[in-house]
Amino acid sequence: NSDQVLNIPAIPKHLAIIGGGVIGLEFASLFGMMGSQVTIVEAMDRLVSDFDRDCVKELIKCWRSHKIAIHTNTTLEDLSMTKNKVTLTIKTKDTGGQNGDDQQKVTCDAVLFAVGRLPETSGLGLEHVAVATDDQGFIMVNEHLQTKSQGIYAVGDVISTPSLAHTATAEAHYVIDHMTKTPANPIDYLNNPLAIYTYPELARVGYKEEELQAMKTPYKVSRFPFSVMAKAMIEGYPEGFIKLLSHQETGEILGVHLIGGRVTEMVSEFTLGKVLETTIFEFAHTIRPHPTLSETLSEVAYQAMGEPLHAP
Repeated sequence: NSDQVLNIPAIPKHLAIIGGGVIGLEFASLFGMMGSQVTIVEAMDRLVSDFDRDCVKELIKCWRSHKIAIHTNTTLEDLSMTKNKVTLTIKTKDTGGQNGDDQQKVTCDAVLFAVGRLPETSGLGLEHVAVATDDQGFIMVNEHLQTKSQGIYAVGDVISTPSLAHTATAEAHYVIDHMTKTPANPIDYLNNPLAIYTYPELARVGYKEEELQAMKTPYKVSRFPFSVMAKAMIEGYPEGFIKLLSHQETGEILGVHLIGGRVTEMVSEFTLGKVLETTIFEFAHTIRPHPTLSETLSEVAYQAMGEPLHAP
């Protein structure tokens, strides 16, 4: 698993990864860049469903220089081991309904199980203090992160919020404020940035297109590539783009999706913009130093206004 994989004695020639979520993709990128052949087996119809489809497609495109094979709609049916090899039997669901499910065998040197994690809340004595958990073992809390037992709060990976270090830290800060009656608003998880440390990196904050469509919110999509930017070329990060979702009528920034070098740093500026309900006009007219990767933030905002500074 992800706790053990960095302690293996040698880089595997062929690594199979069960699970195409955040952890699976980060290790696929790492071992792919070190020369391993990698096979990803994901049961869902797409990788990392919490992220924008276009960004994930771009990631897969950037991985073409590595030996990374991706099997979606695919489950692990069987696993057998010899002294030096592991053989997986995987089955890919026939989504077209014509040829039936496809079953095949994959022989590799090692298997990484990255199908997610569950909270470790057993053995804490929660039943003695009337702290309730759900069917998966997550501690149940209200908007103030309070449990049903007076005076007991819960934060981080034991509750069903994003299992991220920065999320847990924000929750801990809020709990301290709530305990000490310091004025603070409950956490808005819509403005909680997500990041994947693959190469290129992925990051996002705010709404996805599917969510805006479901809410029938009028929105427009603007997209600007890093390949146009001088600093991206200087630093060797020409891959990827910024995809901006803004309100069709007000111009308010609704969601931002990024793929490229150092986008896990740049997403913070968009996160502040979301918190302040910034518009594309305000974002475009913010002065940013040249040459920097952050100039792309102005470019995508100008693109959203129909006034691109540079043709993508």
